[in-house]
Amino acid sequence: MMSDYDFIQLYKKLEVLDRELKELRREVGEMKWYQQHGTTGAVAYSAKVPIGITEEEWRESFK
Repeated sequence: MMSDYDFIQLYKKLEVLDRELKELRREVGEMKWYQQHGTTGAVAYSAKVPIGITEEEWRESFK
């Protein structure tokens, strides 16, 4: 049986992994958006939000 301490440590690790997974999913979503819209390369990726649309519209396009 796990002690309370072990459970808490595992839970903390799970929270960290969950945050990392969310970040990776966001990054993959961004890359897919750029791929679908014909914008590739480090320059476009570093710009994050394409010119001509708001950040909200850009974020909505991943859903």
